[in-house]
Amino acid sequence: MTHVRPMVPEDATALAAVWHEAWHDGHGALLPPALIAIRGLDAFEAAAPRLTHPVLVAELGGTVAGFVGYEGAMIEKLFVARTARGRGVASALMAAAEAEMRAAGHKTAVLDYVAGNLRAARFYAREGWRIARQEDDEIDTPEGPAGFVAVICEKDLGA
Repeated sequence: MTHVRPMVPEDATALAAVWHEAWHDGHGALLPPALIAIRGLDAFEAAAPRLTHPVLVAELGGTVAGFVGYEGAMIEKLFVARTARGRGVASALMAAAEAEMRAAGHKTAVLDYVAGNLRAARFYAREGWRIARQEDDEIDTPEGPAGFVAVICEKDLGA
């Protein structure tokens, strides 16, 4: 059974490992090689303790299995370990984040993902998210800015 709770500082190392693995699984073939090359585990280990928006962690059997980060009504991050995929972890994380957003008075939630991430597209559609638009975006790489298409999704959080 999935247990969802707020992140604590001691989670940083486990979050970095999940983030690294899942980020590469979802983005590795979609973003520029120069960016992929600098996104080693060390980069995620440096970033995880500095997460400043609310982060909820999912545990399976006492082990960190995934996390969701959000700010206001925007889902910023959602990553699940390979070994936990298909076990309801992502759904539990999204439900918890959506509940917190709803409790804060938000009527509509927003998220984005890189166009071509079909696993993300299928998951968000199953969870009731709808594609609102696509936008050209840029990300900094060691070789300069690189363009990609971001898919912007919205979900009605109800009353």
